[in-house]
Amino acid sequence: MNEQSFDEAIYRIVRNGNNKHLNPLAFYFLRDALDAATLKYKKDCENRHFTGKELSEAIAEYALESFGHLAYHTLSRWGITKTEDFGLIVYALINEGVFGKSAEDKQSDFDNVFDLKEKLFSPMFKNFNPLT
Repeated sequence: MNEQSFDEAIYRIVRNGNNKHLNPLAFYFLRDALDAATLKYKKDCENRHFTGKELSEAIAEYALESFGHLAYHTLSRWGITKTEDFGLIVYALINEGVFGKSAEDKQSDFDNVFDLKEKLFSPMFKNFNPLT
């Protein structure tokens, strides 16, 4: 899909209004996170399919790599505060024909995968002790 088609899909999703809490930038970020994960794991398999859990992990990893200690703040500003929001974005893009899915995939695969805030904050503060 070319960039103009992706832009048009985002416009239709946002215009539809079912995901008004999500900033359009969240859709671009998720696409970029999927692209990064696909490149990273492509050597393992030619046609790599990610489960909801695997994609959630890859998105969180990409957020940390991209935004560091501002990862959760950035995602939350775009309306992403939990892994369920990843599922909303993925399935909005599936419904627009941008992403594909297997017969076993369902949006609930993204429900409560992990606490996003904890996941994005914990790597930085794991060894942090303000008293030292």
